[in-house]
Amino acid sequence: MLGFLTIDQDKVAKGSRHWKLQRVSALVVLVTALYLFFNVANIFRVSYADAIAWISSPFNATAMLVFVWASFYHLSKGVEMIIEDYVNHDLAKKIIPVINWAAAILALIGMTSVIRSCGA
Repeated sequence: MLGFLTIDQDKVAKGSRHWKLQRVSALVVLVTALYLFFNVANIFRVSYADAIAWISSPFNATAMLVFVWASFYHLSKGVEMIIEDYVNHDLAKKIIPVINWAAAILALIGMTSVIRSCGA
């Protein structure tokens, strides 16, 4: 009788997972951004060799790699959420995979740059 009140459990589960992943990625971005902000702030006062030595440290390189990956992941999920929630046009929803691929490619470029900086 009240079919319009039925809840699609698959959509609820997907939305809940999406919400959790968005919050976890935001936390990862925040923690790594704070670490990098306070460490990179001093990088402009040191020589190029010292900057390369800093990024070559396994912990700093890992922090930078995680930051780049988490930032682009968070970006793609955020844009996806905005499109799904606020854009009613079907063509706009078809662009979500393109955005996800673009974010993945940009993340790979950023991560490759970090890795190459470690080997310089």
